[in-house]
Amino acid sequence: MISSASLSSRSTVIVGGGLAGLSAAIEAARCGAAVTVLDKEVRLGGNSAKASSGMNAAPTQAQRNLSIADSLELFQQDTLAAGKHKNDPKLVQILATQAADALAFIESFGVTLDQVSQCGGHSAPRTHRETEVDGKPKAVGWDIMKALQTYIATLAPSTSTSDSSYATANQVPNTIKVITDARVTELLGDRGIRVTGLQFDHASKCHLMHADSVILATGGYAADTNALIQQYAPRYAKLATTNGPWATGDGVKLGMEFGAKAQDLGQVQIHPTGFVDPKDVGAAVKILAPESLRAYGALLIDTQTSSRFVNELSTRDAVSTAMLNLSSSNKKSDSGTLETPPPILMLMNRFVVESYGEAAIGFYVKRGLVQKFESLKKVAEAYLLDALKLEREVVSVEVPDRFGKSHIPVHFTGDEVIYVALVTPVRHYTMGGLRISAEAQAMTEAHEPIANLFVCGEAASGLDGWNRLAGNSLLGSVVFGRIAGRSSCH
Repeated sequence: MISSASLSSRSTVIVGGGLAGLSAAIEAARCGAAVTVLDKEVRLGGNSAKASSGMNAAPTQAQRNLSIADSLELFQQDTLAAGKHKNDPKLVQILATQAADALAFIESFGVTLDQVSQCGGHSAPRTHRETEVDGKPKAVGWDIMKALQTYIATLAPSTSTSDSSYATANQVPNTIKVITDARVTELLGDRGIRVTGLQFDHASKCHLMHADSVILATGGYAADTNALIQQYAPRYAKLATTNGPWATGDGVKLGMEFGAKAQDLGQVQIHPTGFVDPKDVGAAVKILAPESLRAYGALLIDTQTSSRFVNELSTRDAVSTAMLNLSSSNKKSDSGTLETPPPILMLMNRFVVESYGEAAIGFYVKRGLVQKFESLKKVAEAYLLDALKLEREVVSVEVPDRFGKSHIPVHFTGDEVIYVALVTPVRHYTMGGLRISAEAQAMTEAHEPIANLFVCGEAASGLDGWNRLAGNSLLGSVVFGRIAGRSSCH
């Protein structure tokens, strides 16, 4: 059975309730649109709610408070370098110039991002996250999404001025209606020319929803193992992922079917550190070991040699490649399917733990993902390592470093308490997606914009090039989500 709802006021329908989608919704509502958000899950948040390292911005007041020297130019250079200069320079410029405003946008909802760390690939500390309060862990992605959802709830159209049916679209300007458990199946309109609405399944019915604009904010496809990954990036099919089961590239598929240009679908970011649960080593989905742990000084040790093997603060692709090459089968092939290497040890001392947040580390300890040892010698005994070699490797880290590390956040000693996690490379993010303009508009193969169709967040491509810089995911979602929201009103 198909029902149909037509909108009488300027309307924007957003597909996806992660950070990009909610940023777009808020901006569109502030521009006067009647906004409807559709999400296929029963609750909003997506992978944005799982983000743990923080959000980039420069220059900011938090940086100035900490006497951190940074600039827009340096931020752009780092983003382009991480992306192998395959990024769209215009999108990178927009990201950098609107970063500080994006941070202020998030903080306006009561989330204070005043702690700053220097993650891999950055020339200066610029990844912002929350400071722990009263010993309680602060999950930056979760807190941001909770704050935005709380705000959006205040913009819900009243039942007296809107259709109470969840199958119809919002018609009230400056408000946001949210429909969960709604899977979009098709875009409506003239293929490759103009979108006029969409079709979605909800409550065991198929519904048509007409709209002035549609924004695709459905995230990436790092969990779409048997479809987009297998088709475009089979090399990574055997690796575990940090993504939830919802990350199946729905928006990318919808856009491609409607004639939008997709690009770089083979570019999948392998994050170096997914936690290996000793109770379930082969789990297909792993919890992310945050980038910030290495930003604060965590070291990576090859259990086969008791040695360091990489600059822990290099870009994600460089660190992951070094880890994957610890497997002899991966060394022999540049094109075959990658095998998961033997687990690598990530070592942290009290400085790392306290800098990241003792309560947050305590969560990982409770889950059995992090273990505590009285000394490096005890670590060596537990993992059958060469104790003398391990101590020499860990204690002697200095600049100049043989792996090119130019920033040493902390120095280890042999007799201090050590926190240890087993980690492995994991599918984390997809740089491929739908090509967008500077206004976040979807483009055709002929480089023409598709009227009324916009894309933001991980569903879009071009910003990150062939490798995303750590901390740019949350930022890109806010910057281009807001742009998409504003553009959809015009």
